[in-house]
Amino acid sequence: MPRPRTTLCCGRPGQTDTIDARILAQFGAVIGPRITEKPSENQMILDELVSRRRQLVQMITMENNRLDQTLHKPIVQAIRKMVKTLQKQLDQVEQQILDLINRDDDWRDRFDLLKSVPGVGDATAATLIAELPELGQLNRQQIAALVGVAPMNRDSGKQRGQRHITGGRASVRKVLYMAALIARSYNPIIKALPSD
Repeated sequence: MPRPRTTLCCGRPGQTDTIDARILAQFGAVIGPRITEKPSENQMILDELVSRRRQLVQMITMENNRLDQTLHKPIVQAIRKMVKTLQKQLDQVEQQILDLINRDDDWRDRFDLLKSVPGVGDATAATLIAELPELGQLNRQQIAALVGVAPMNRDSGKQRGQRHITGGRASVRKVLYMAALIARSYNPIIKALPSD
């Protein structure tokens, strides 16, 4: 799809690769974004495995929901067969995730540390390692903003809006939410917090 040529950006008419390159270079010079390293091959594989695990869990949930709504015996049998196949794939992916984490000393140490928190299981720990590699390198406020659990203000002039969480990494936020629900029952520190 061709790009529009009538765009006016930073006082320059048009849009070409040369203009884009200059604008990006100016952005880098003015803003000075933090330099990030390219993820390792193992980091990319772990990320793909964790994503695949999430997809399989969603497919199993969908099939089980269909099973609850189906009366016709051959369809029920077909759905059960599909759930069994998906469960087998899920077990294999989970084992591959654990094997990959166990082969890396740093990941294994982080995994064990994360799992020492009541409410954090294998899936949560693996997701944090795969999809939040900045954990341990940034402070808690930066991590909260990155995940999207830090309340953001909505102020304009003298008006003060409500604070809401927004943006961030939805997949990480979801596993943290589930871990928090479990921790509410098993972690004495979280259990003691008031529920509003």
